[in-house]
Formats: sequence, structure tokens, C-alpha cells
Amino acid sequence: MIGAHYYPWYGKLANIIIGGGNWDSGTAHTPILGKYSSDNEEVIREHVRMAKSAGIDFFILEWTGPGLWEDKIIRKHCIPVFESMQMPFCIMYDSYFTLHKTETDPTWDLSKKYDCRITKGMKMIEDFQYLLRTYFSHPLYFHIQKRPAVMVFLAYKYRDTQGLIKKLRTLEGMPEGGPFLIGDIISTYFSSKGHYNVSDILSYLYNTSLSGIIKKINLKIYSGNHEEKSVLSELDAISGYNIIKTNGEILENYKKSLQYLKKTSEMYHNVCIPFIFPGYDDTNLRGSRRERHTIKRGNNGEFYRNIIKIAQKFVNPNINLLILTSFNEWHEGTEIEPSKQYGDLFLNITSDLT
Repeated sequence: MIGAHYYPWYGKLANIIIGGGNWDSGTAHTPILGKYSSDNEEVIREHVRMAKSAGIDFFILEWTGPGLWEDKIIRKHCIPVFESMQMPFCIMYDSYFTLHKTETDPTWDLSKKYDCRITKGMKMIEDFQYLLRTYFSHPLYFHIQKRPAVMVFLAYKYRDTQGLIKKLRTLEGMPEGGPFLIGDIISTYFSSKGHYNVSDILSYLYNTSLSGIIKKINLKIYSGNHEEKSVLSELDAISGYNIIKTNGEILENYKKSLQYLKKTSEMYHNVCIPFIFPGYDDTNLRGSRRERHTIKRGNNGEFYRNIIKIAQKFVNPNINLLILTSFNEWHEGTEIEPSKQYGDLFLNITSDLT
């Protein structure tokens, strides 16, 4: 199976520095469908048709909080189209947006205040209560092991969870076992010397090769971090979103990232779900102070083809799932949606998987 990240955020008045659906924030490529709005149901219908033609089994929908743009688009526009075309879906809980109301340099300590009313942990509980009421019981909601699947973006950064995930599983009305939580934990590693957390140097991780990180930090920082172990032990599966590297070592580093993912899953007795992506290019993203990166796709999609070959070796036979970043994240240039630059090349490559 293939689940693809889908972004229903286009057309909203987003901060141009953050991106998040504002076309003026910049894109590497140009959609064949033009700079569409995510509330256009004809566009959504065409997206579903494209995805199905490529063998994508379900969409993983970007979700930023109750009542916000993405939530409204999903409820009012995506789901009616999904129902008419029988397209399964699940939610990606985007922790950057859901748990940080005003911070420009957010803390990931869930015991800290979200606002004057509640902590970030309480906010997460309220969010999952909303997801339970609004989405989990929908007939098209994607389940794994009879439980509603939720991908938790940036899960590896969580601190001071205080059994929070266990509370999520036992909310009133929640199916037995609770949601099937897929954590994004790509900056968590395992070595023969033990478990090491490099979450607090995330920016360094995304600007440096994985092998380079291991050598430079010499596997000495944050040995055996209790909080991260707690998060990992409470997840049902672990995956990643992407990795960024601008030289020829990217494929080897990608393979190493999946090896670490697999070893970590074995250590914490959860499922390793490989992730794939066709390339990366945020060079046109305006306003952000982060370093720019490009992973070249190649004229015939060679990078994507090689990524897929590597990922297939790590697929868990009990789950048989790959996560694709992405169907339509245009700001970072990870989309497989047809573009004026590549046509439907990446849809066709994806279809070869099935």
C-alpha cells in the first residue's frame, strides 16, 4: 500500500514566511492545474483521479487544528469528494501548528502552557477528542489493525509527555487500543552503544548527512534520554518525512536513515514504515531564514526510482505500507502531482510500484 501526504491548505491567507498554502511563498515547480485553491472540489476530484491512477491507496491529510482552514477544507470539500470517489484518508497531526500558538521558537515540552487556559498536552488531548468525534468513525477513514491511523509530525521532539499518549488511547469513545500512532522520528537513532537522541540539533540534522552527524557528535550527546524513550515506547509505528542533503551521498544517507529506523523499531517493538520522496527544492521559498536545499530529481526521475528500490527492502510484510512525501507539497518541491516541468512522470513512476 501507498499513503501519500496531501495538503489541503492552498488558497488560505497564510504567513508568507511560513508558506503553508500561500502560493506567493514560492514553489520550485508549477502545477499543471495552476495555482489552485484547496476548496475547489473539481481540483480535489482531479487529485483523487491522479492518485488512483498512480496506485495511491489513501491520502494522509495535513491537519493544523479544529476549525482552521485545513480542517474546514477537509470536512466541507475533501470528504464529499472522497465519498463520491471512494478515496480513503487519515490525518497527519502537524505538531508544529497544533501545539504552538504564538511562539517563533517553540518549546516541545508538553507540560508548558499552550495558552492561558491549558498546557500543550491538554491541547493535544482536546485535539484528539475532536478528531475522534469528527473523523475516526467515518467509513473511509484509514485503519491499521482495526484502529484509526494518525501520523504525528515531529513526534521525536516531544518532551515531558507524562503518559500523554496512553491517555489518548483511553479517551471515551475511542476504539479499543486507541488510534494507531505513526510517529515521525527520523532524528532518533540506535547504535551498538545504546540509544541516542539528536532531536535538539534538528537544524544540524537537516543540513548535514546522517553519517556525518554520527561521526561529528561521536554518539555522545543525550545518551539514553528518558523522555524520548517514553515517546518511542508508546508509538505503534515509526516513520520519517524526508531527509535533506545536497551532495552525491544522499542515497547512502537515505539507506542509513531507514536502517536506523528499522533498528529503533526493533528496540521499541513497534513497526517500521519506510518513507519515499521524489526530490526536494525549497530554493524559491520566500522569507524563511532556514538554509536552502535541493535534491535533484534527474531528467527521468532517477532519484525517485532509486529511493523506491531502497525503501522496498524495508517494508514490513505485516503492514505492507510506504509513506510518500508528497502528493502536493509544492513549497518544498516534494510533489508528485503533475507539473509543467515534469508532466505526469512521477505519477507514472509511482504507479510502477503497484
